[in-house]
Amino acid sequence: MESILQHQATADQVRRLEDATQNPLTGNMWPDGHHNILQDRRRLPVYRRYQEIFDAYHQSQIIILSSETGLGKSTLVPQLLVYDEYASGLQIACTQPHRLAASELASRVRITLRSIFPGSQ
Repeated sequence: MESILQHQATADQVRRLEDATQNPLTGNMWPDGHHNILQDRRRLPVYRRYQEIFDAYHQSQIIILSSETGLGKSTLVPQLLVYDEYASGLQIACTQPHRLAASELASRVRITLRSIFPGSQ
């Protein structure tokens, strides 16, 4: 993967990695549909604030985001932080206050993570 050091990732680095022909985390070509998923993600308001999110995370590593539903907080932020923590081997956690919301979120993230980690369950 491009030399992203732990806790030093930038939004520009992530964009370059996402736009590359190969998945930087696996070394394989991106699967079919990756760029369609990417275009959908880039329409969400949270995507435009990636650098601010990185800056906050680099300062405290625990962030609480609050806003209207459907803006990408729960689906995009954990995926964004994977790039920052990949070298560390640490896991990213995202909590939801309601069981149904958590199940729906897990399903959505699973679909998009298959684009990043083909074969992920």
